[in-house]
Amino acid sequence: MKKTLLFLVAGFFFLNNLPAQKPIEQKEIRLVQYMPNIPFPYKMKNWKDIATKQDRLFYDFNAKGQNLPLIWWDDSQINFPFRTFGLPSYVDKRRLGGNSYESLPTMGSLISASLIGVDKSNDDGKDYVSMIRQFFNKKNGTNLILNGLDRKAGESFWYEIWPAMAYSMLVDLYPQKTEMQEPMKITVDNWYAAIQDLSEGREYPDFNFTAFNFKNRKGYYNKV
Repeated sequence: MKKTLLFLVAGFFFLNNLPAQKPIEQKEIRLVQYMPNIPFPYKMKNWKDIATKQDRLFYDFNAKGQNLPLIWWDDSQINFPFRTFGLPSYVDKRRLGGNSYESLPTMGSLISASLIGVDKSNDDGKDYVSMIRQFFNKKNGTNLILNGLDRKAGESFWYEIWPAMAYSMLVDLYPQKTEMQEPMKITVDNWYAAIQDLSEGREYPDFNFTAFNFKNRKGYYNKV
Protein backbone atom coordinates (compact mmCIF):
# COMPACT_ATOMS: atom_id res chain seq x y z
CA MET A 1 0.00 0.00 0.00
CA LYS A 2 2.89 2.36 0.70
CA LYS A 3 4.12 1.71 -2.83
CA THR A 4 0.73 2.78 -4.15
CA LEU A 5 0.88 5.97 -2.11
CA LEU A 6 4.35 6.76 -3.40
CA PHE A 7 3.19 6.09 -6.94
CA LEU A 8 0.32 8.55 -6.53
CA VAL A 9 2.57 11.34 -5.29
CA ALA A 10 5.39 10.65 -7.73
CA GLY A 11 3.06 10.29 -10.68
CA PHE A 12 1.85 13.86 -10.33
CA PHE A 13 5.09 15.69 -9.71
CA PHE A 14 7.94 13.81 -11.37
CA LEU A 15 8.44 13.48 -15.10
CA ASN A 16 9.81 10.44 -16.85
CA ASN A 17 13.04 10.29 -18.84
CA LEU A 18 14.44 13.60 -17.65
CA PRO A 19 18.17 13.89 -16.95
CA ALA A 20 19.06 13.96 -13.27
CA GLN A 21 19.69 17.46 -11.96
CA LYS A 22 22.96 18.32 -10.29
CA PRO A 23 22.46 18.47 -6.50
CA ILE A 24 22.38 22.01 -5.15
CA GLU A 25 25.33 22.71 -2.90
CA GLN A 26 24.69 24.42 0.40
CA LYS A 27 26.43 27.78 0.60
CA GLU A 28 27.82 28.88 3.90
CA ILE A 29 26.78 32.35 5.03
CA ARG A 30 29.09 33.75 7.68
CA LEU A 31 26.45 35.48 9.81
CA VAL A 32 24.13 32.48 9.63
CA GLN A 33 26.89 30.27 11.03
CA TYR A 34 26.71 32.23 14.29
CA MET A 35 22.98 31.64 14.67
CA PRO A 36 22.01 28.86 17.13
CA ASN A 37 19.92 25.97 15.87
CA ILE A 38 17.51 26.62 18.73
CA PRO A 39 17.18 30.22 19.95
CA PHE A 40 17.60 30.98 23.65
CA PRO A 41 15.51 31.60 25.61
CA TYR A 42 12.87 29.56 23.83
CA LYS A 43 9.93 27.46 24.91
CA MET A 44 8.34 24.99 22.50
CA LYS A 45 4.59 24.68 22.64
CA ASN A 46 3.21 21.26 23.43
CA TRP A 47 1.86 20.70 19.95
CA LYS A 48 0.65 17.20 20.72
CA ASP A 49 -1.47 18.54 23.56
CA ILE A 50 -2.83 21.29 21.31
CA ALA A 51 -3.64 18.78 18.55
CA THR A 52 -5.35 16.49 21.05
CA LYS A 53 -7.57 19.31 22.34
CA GLN A 54 -8.30 20.38 18.78
CA ASP A 55 -9.41 16.87 17.88
CA ARG A 56 -11.75 16.74 20.87
CA LEU A 57 -13.26 20.10 19.94
CA PHE A 58 -13.73 19.20 16.28
CA TYR A 59 -15.50 15.93 17.08
CA ASP A 60 -17.62 17.08 20.02
CA PHE A 61 -21.25 16.97 18.91
CA ASN A 62 -22.27 18.47 22.25
CA ALA A 63 -19.88 21.44 22.27
CA LYS A 64 -21.50 24.64 23.52
CA GLY A 65 -20.68 28.17 22.41
CA GLN A 66 -20.85 30.48 19.43
CA ASN A 67 -20.67 28.53 16.15
CA LEU A 68 -20.49 25.24 18.07
CA PRO A 69 -20.58 22.34 17.59
CA LEU A 70 -18.32 22.39 14.56
CA ILE A 71 -19.13 18.87 13.38
CA TRP A 72 -22.42 17.68 11.95
CA TRP A 73 -23.83 14.51 10.42
CA ASP A 74 -24.51 14.29 6.70
CA ASP A 75 -27.11 11.68 5.77
CA SER A 76 -27.40 12.61 2.09
CA GLN A 77 -25.59 9.37 1.10
CA ILE A 78 -24.65 10.83 -2.27
CA ASN A 79 -22.01 8.28 -3.28
CA PHE A 80 -22.40 5.45 -0.76
CA PRO A 81 -25.32 4.18 1.36
CA PHE A 82 -23.97 5.37 4.70
CA ARG A 83 -23.75 8.60 6.63
CA THR A 84 -20.68 10.77 6.82
CA PHE A 85 -19.79 13.97 8.64
CA GLY A 86 -18.88 17.54 7.81
CA LEU A 87 -16.51 20.14 9.23
CA PRO A 88 -16.43 23.79 8.16
CA SER A 89 -13.56 25.20 6.12
CA TYR A 90 -13.51 28.06 8.61
CA VAL A 91 -15.51 28.84 11.73
CA ASP A 92 -18.69 30.59 10.69
CA LYS A 93 -22.23 29.48 11.53
CA ARG A 94 -23.23 30.07 7.92
CA ARG A 95 -20.84 27.30 6.94
CA LEU A 96 -22.30 24.68 9.28
CA GLY A 97 -24.58 21.89 8.08
CA GLY A 98 -25.68 20.55 4.71
CA ASN A 99 -23.59 18.57 2.23
CA SER A 100 -21.68 21.29 0.39
CA TYR A 101 -18.60 21.17 2.64
CA GLU A 102 -15.03 20.41 1.56
CA SER A 103 -13.08 17.21 2.01
CA LEU A 104 -9.84 18.97 2.95
CA PRO A 105 -10.87 20.00 6.50
CA THR A 106 -12.38 16.60 7.28
CA MET A 107 -9.49 14.52 5.95
CA GLY A 108 -6.95 16.94 7.40
CA SER A 109 -8.51 16.59 10.84
CA LEU A 110 -8.38 12.80 10.57
CA ILE A 111 -4.75 12.80 9.48
CA SER A 112 -3.58 15.12 12.27
CA ALA A 113 -5.44 13.16 14.95
CA SER A 114 -4.15 9.84 13.63
CA LEU A 115 -0.55 11.08 13.65
CA ILE A 116 -0.76 11.78 17.38
CA GLY A 117 -2.17 8.33 18.10
CA VAL A 118 -5.94 8.85 18.02
CA ASP A 119 -7.72 5.95 16.34
CA LYS A 120 -10.32 7.70 14.21
CA SER A 121 -11.57 4.38 12.89
CA ASN A 122 -12.97 3.67 16.35
CA ASP A 123 -13.48 6.98 18.11
CA ASP A 124 -16.23 6.55 20.69
CA GLY A 125 -17.49 3.69 18.53
CA LYS A 126 -17.58 5.76 15.33
CA ASP A 127 -15.57 4.91 12.22
CA TYR A 128 -14.84 8.33 10.77
CA VAL A 129 -12.16 6.95 8.47
CA SER A 130 -14.49 4.76 6.41
CA MET A 131 -17.01 7.59 6.16
CA ILE A 132 -14.49 9.57 4.10
CA ARG A 133 -15.20 7.28 1.15
CA GLN A 134 -18.16 9.55 0.39
CA PHE A 135 -15.69 11.91 -1.28
CA PHE A 136 -15.12 9.36 -4.02
CA ASN A 137 -17.31 10.99 -6.66
CA LYS A 138 -18.83 7.99 -8.37
CA LYS A 139 -22.49 8.98 -8.68
CA ASN A 140 -21.70 11.74 -11.18
CA GLY A 141 -19.34 9.43 -13.10
CA THR A 142 -16.15 11.35 -12.27
CA ASN A 143 -14.70 8.45 -10.25
CA LEU A 144 -12.15 10.59 -8.44
CA ILE A 145 -11.60 11.53 -4.82
CA LEU A 146 -12.26 15.27 -4.89
CA ASN A 147 -12.88 18.20 -2.56
CA GLY A 148 -16.64 17.70 -2.43
CA LEU A 149 -19.32 15.05 -2.67
CA ASP A 150 -20.47 16.01 -6.16
CA ARG A 151 -17.56 17.62 -7.99
CA LYS A 152 -16.15 17.42 -11.48
CA ALA A 153 -12.53 17.66 -12.59
CA GLY A 154 -11.10 20.48 -14.66
CA GLU A 155 -11.31 23.48 -12.33
CA SER A 156 -8.31 23.61 -10.01
CA PHE A 157 -5.11 21.57 -9.96
CA TRP A 158 -4.60 21.96 -6.20
CA TYR A 159 -8.19 21.19 -5.21
CA GLU A 160 -8.24 18.12 -7.43
CA ILE A 161 -4.85 16.58 -6.60
CA TRP A 162 -4.55 17.22 -2.87
CA PRO A 163 -7.78 15.43 -1.78
CA ALA A 164 -6.53 12.22 -3.42
CA MET A 165 -3.17 12.60 -1.70
CA ALA A 166 -4.82 13.21 1.69
CA TYR A 167 -7.07 10.20 1.18
CA SER A 168 -4.00 8.09 0.34
CA MET A 169 -2.37 9.19 3.59
CA LEU A 170 -5.38 7.83 5.47
CA VAL A 171 -5.16 4.56 3.55
CA ASP A 172 -1.53 4.32 4.60
CA LEU A 173 -2.36 5.16 8.23
CA TYR A 174 -5.16 2.58 8.36
CA PRO A 175 -4.05 -0.42 6.28
CA GLN A 176 -6.60 -2.60 8.08
CA LYS A 177 -9.42 -0.57 6.48
CA THR A 178 -9.28 -2.49 3.23
CA GLU A 179 -12.56 -0.96 2.00
CA MET A 180 -10.67 2.33 1.66
CA GLN A 181 -8.24 0.97 -0.92
CA GLU A 182 -10.45 0.50 -3.97
CA PRO A 183 -11.50 4.18 -4.30
CA MET A 184 -7.85 5.16 -4.03
CA LYS A 185 -6.80 2.65 -6.69
CA ILE A 186 -9.50 3.81 -9.12
CA THR A 187 -8.49 7.43 -8.50
CA VAL A 188 -4.82 6.61 -9.15
CA ASP A 189 -5.69 4.74 -12.35
CA ASN A 190 -7.78 7.64 -13.63
CA TRP A 191 -5.08 10.20 -12.85
CA TYR A 192 -2.54 7.96 -14.53
CA ALA A 193 -4.75 7.93 -17.62
CA ALA A 194 -4.93 11.71 -17.42
CA ILE A 195 -1.13 11.96 -17.30
CA GLN A 196 -0.87 9.70 -20.35
CA ASP A 197 -3.38 11.86 -22.20
CA LEU A 198 -1.53 15.04 -21.25
CA SER A 199 1.68 13.48 -22.59
CA GLU A 200 0.20 12.57 -25.96
CA GLY A 201 2.38 14.00 -28.70
CA ARG A 202 4.81 15.48 -26.17
CA GLU A 203 7.98 14.38 -24.46
CA TYR A 204 6.47 15.24 -21.07
CA PRO A 205 3.00 15.94 -19.62
CA ASP A 206 1.45 19.37 -20.03
CA PHE A 207 0.04 20.22 -16.62
CA ASN A 208 -1.66 23.40 -17.77
CA PHE A 209 -5.17 22.10 -17.15
CA THR A 210 -6.62 24.39 -14.46
CA ALA A 211 -9.56 25.16 -16.74
CA PHE A 212 -9.38 21.96 -18.77
CA ASN A 213 -12.18 19.42 -18.83
CA PHE A 214 -10.72 15.96 -19.40
CA LYS A 215 -14.13 14.39 -19.63
CA ASN A 216 -14.63 16.00 -23.02
CA ARG A 217 -11.57 14.21 -24.39
CA LYS A 218 -11.41 10.48 -23.79
CA GLY A 219 -14.06 10.00 -21.15
CA TYR A 220 -11.85 7.77 -19.01
CA TYR A 221 -13.48 9.03 -15.82
CA ASN A 222 -16.61 7.16 -16.90
CA LYS A 223 -14.96 3.86 -17.66
CA VAL A 224 -15.36 2.45 -14.11
